[in-house]
Amino acid sequence: MKAYRITKNDVAVGDPLPWNVIDREGKLLLKKGAIITSTRVHELLLERGLYQRETQEHVHAKATTSEELAQQGPFNPFEVIENCTFKLGRTLYNLTQNKDCSDNLKLITNSIIMACNKDPDAALGAVHLLHGHAYTTIHPIHVAALCHALCRVSNLSDEETHRVISACLVSNIGMLELQEVLHDQTAPLSQEQKDQIAAHPEEGVKILRETGIKDEAILEIILQHHERAHGGGYPNKLKADKIKLGAKILALADCYSAMVSPRIYRDTVDTSAALKTLFLERGKEYDEQLAIQLIKYMGIFPPGTYVKLANGETALVTRRTANNMAPQVSSVISIKQLPYSRPIQRDNKRKEFAIKGIVENKKKFSFSLATIWGYETA
Repeated sequence: MKAYRITKNDVAVGDPLPWNVIDREGKLLLKKGAIITSTRVHELLLERGLYQRETQEHVHAKATTSEELAQQGPFNPFEVIENCTFKLGRTLYNLTQNKDCSDNLKLITNSIIMACNKDPDAALGAVHLLHGHAYTTIHPIHVAALCHALCRVSNLSDEETHRVISACLVSNIGMLELQEVLHDQTAPLSQEQKDQIAAHPEEGVKILRETGIKDEAILEIILQHHERAHGGGYPNKLKADKIKLGAKILALADCYSAMVSPRIYRDTVDTSAALKTLFLERGKEYDEQLAIQLIKYMGIFPPGTYVKLANGETALVTRRTANNMAPQVSSVISIKQLPYSRPIQRDNKRKEFAIKGIVENKKKFSFSLATIWGYETA
């Protein structure tokens, strides 16, 4: 894979990196999606002679809307999601600089809704498998996809759905820098960190008001998204009947996404364990009806889940079907535990391809998620 010298024209202060940054030896130095926060950081990138690996995302990093991506080729939900991640990074940075980002936020929200409407199974696959970005930018996108699903099963209007997704994209603006630190932190929280976490819903609302977001419904969702059904949340210890539905949806989606996202100190929690946690906490931490609806929506084997087939292959679930025990799957790891050169769709209604259970498999495969979901050829 080629690597290129980074120049001053490749990325500006405030821009999220559209690729991983490596040194001359290939060591990862900055993750894709990390935001260049100061002139000094920008200068250091140039001084140290860093390189970037060429990726397909680089081609699409400058696109601003889903419509622009559509002009570059056929619809690909993973490209839309990647593009939203880049745009969200810049938007979050601009919000911290007290800039009005209402229009950009609307564009990102519309793009996510479009991708989820066109291929909800691919969107769920991205939640479970697409993690190669800074947590502060990819986590809100994952939560948005889950919120979209919950809004659909809750029969919310298009306007209400738009508000919920917009809220989730900026819900942590009040602790943006701390969120990235906590993602990789293994030490216990300091008292200062605890205080900042407790204050971030109110701080986020303050920042957003100052930057031109005036929709009170969006601000109320953000203010309440850490309230809990049993009354033990924050900042106002509201109980279930006092919490807005949008905030309940965001809280549940945020929890699930956090569980299935990798941390430096642990691997991802598998989908069955994450859904079991939601089931056990229904009516306590999270709204009982919403938790049950999300579990039913996901199915026994949600898209993006690794499963073991009867013949010994490891496959990825790509699409749900009417039969919860027989979703559409594509084998990615052979019986000999070697990655296939291309995904192979299997009919798991046949005995040798029946699903035997969920597995945690960290082996890498050489093809993209778009290839697995049939948007590209291997």
